[in-house]
Amino acid sequence: NGPMNKMALLSKFPSNVKDYTVSMFCDFQDGQVVVSVKTHLSDEMKKSLEENKVFKDKFDTEILKYFPKTSYITVAGAVNVLGYYNLMTQNLGNFNAHKDQIDQIFKNNFGMSLQEALGEFSGEMVFDVQDIKFVQGNRTYHRKYNKSGDKSSMQESQKTVLIPKPLVSFGIQFNNDKFYKILMEKFGGMFQKKEDYYALTLGKSNLFFNLFDKTLIITNDPDFLKNIAAGDLKIRSLKNSEVARKLNKYPFYATINLNVDNYPKDFKTFLDERAGDHADALFRMLSVYDKVEYVAKTHYDWEMVVKLKDHKTNSLKTLISSIDDNIPSH
Repeated sequence: NGPMNKMALLSKFPSNVKDYTVSMFCDFQDGQVVVSVKTHLSDEMKKSLEENKVFKDKFDTEILKYFPKTSYITVAGAVNVLGYYNLMTQNLGNFNAHKDQIDQIFKNNFGMSLQEALGEFSGEMVFDVQDIKFVQGNRTYHRKYNKSGDKSSMQESQKTVLIPKPLVSFGIQFNNDKFYKILMEKFGGMFQKKEDYYALTLGKSNLFFNLFDKTLIITNDPDFLKNIAAGDLKIRSLKNSEVARKLNKYPFYATINLNVDNYPKDFKTFLDERAGDHADALFRMLSVYDKVEYVAKTHYDWEMVVKLKDHKTNSLKTLISSIDDNIPSH
């Protein structure tokens, strides 16, 4: 009668959550920390997920050719879109109650049902932070000071500081260009057509996008789309990288570059402004890390690996030494 059972009952999802357990293991190896997570489901829940797999069995790495080999963050996965849809329709009663209405809206606007529209998506998606630019901006500071006696007031001041601007791209792969063309026919008037891309202004932000073969690329960096159109990424792309090799084996993979030496010089200046007197100690603590990887081996097995620069020393010893050397004991 707990909240999880009530929620499962409401959603019509297999509600035997008593047999649902999670095992987590942390292994401090030489040069890396490996955290393994394994979920143990009831037979009923496992059967439902096996019939409607959330992840595809194989990631089509063709989408990776549009992303640079070197980046700061990469998240990629292959979702079984129709399997996810079937899981919802079979187990979410609230969704089924409005399914006909939703399908009618899609047919009126796109000439196809929601299921047919979702069937146009291949399922491969990539999120990538390929660069970080720093621009000057004003930061407002508020400081409380005594005016007279017990009375106090707030003083406001502004300082010119560096503001990070991550250059971000997102890719979605279609089975063909049919649904994209329908979307452009319906909403194309909202966008400004450029030579190599379309532009959309949202408040103070700008988004740029274009379809390359069957892959829709959305970004805040128009030069990124120009480079793709010019074919500049054919050799130095993610398709020829460790990311592609991982995705050839697993349906989901993410990595974050933790090596501060690989970041722009202005990154240290930015942290100096935020960390103040603790900036040097912070950089020394960060300097032991190389990258973190997160992979879904199956629907039930996940693994996170924190890789350190020192490959020979036990990772626990390295981390403890880093803390002891940089955090005062008093």
